[in-house]
Amino acid sequence: AAAAAAPLPAPGDKLELPGKYSLRLKNRTDDTADYSCKISKVYTSTHLLDRVDKETRLSITGHKGYRLSRATHAVPCGDWYYEVSVELNDGGHVRVGWAQGQADMDLPCGCEPWSYSYRDVEGTKFTNAVPKSYAQPYGSGDVIGCRITLPDAAAAASSSSRRGRAKKGASKAQEQAAAAAAAAAAPAAQQVVYWGQMAYFVVPHREAGQVPKHKGGQIRFYKNGEDQGVAFNDVLSGEYCPAVSLYKNARVT
Repeated sequence: AAAAAAPLPAPGDKLELPGKYSLRLKNRTDDTADYSCKISKVYTSTHLLDRVDKETRLSITGHKGYRLSRATHAVPCGDWYYEVSVELNDGGHVRVGWAQGQADMDLPCGCEPWSYSYRDVEGTKFTNAVPKSYAQPYGSGDVIGCRITLPDAAAAASSSSRRGRAKKGASKAQEQAAAAAAAAAAPAAQQVVYWGQMAYFVVPHREAGQVPKHKGGQIRFYKNGEDQGVAFNDVLSGEYCPAVSLYKNARVT
């Protein structure tokens, strides 16, 4: 039998929502025939959805101001790499990097604490909207590689706990921090709310100061195969998607 539709809230019902959150349509899905990693239809700015190559979903072109597009797949731990070829086109600009699920899709990658990027102009790196000198600039025809290395939070918590028990006077705070990192990396159940007849997932926003870090986690970038060095160390705990931000008609594939 078909499952019954979830009931709509009655008028006047009080919804318990997190202090800071964003909404995304529940009926938007990233499923593809082969379930391979592509440009996300869920985590791409609505201003860019019609700028995605519809056949491959592996190319995207910008539109006016900086917007964010993420990939369909996120990584919680391990060593991961992707690369893009760059076309700046008509004064366009590009930022490439990694972003968590709560990153704002209408802001540049690197504008918030949970996104990290490498910009074409001056080779600047960004996180939390703070630019810093980093590496070589890049432009049309260049291939930029993006690598993230994240420790296994659960294994780190277990290892820290074992070391704490074995070592006299070990810090309980260290064990608690490692356990918190494991919890932060674990996916949470998603609340659903309704606006009119449309269903939305609630995506809670975590406060950066309350989020533990992936100790030993790092991000580095490559230009045409040449390692540009470590850009970010001890990134915030959580799962990361490949992410790009495009200005004007810049394009990446």
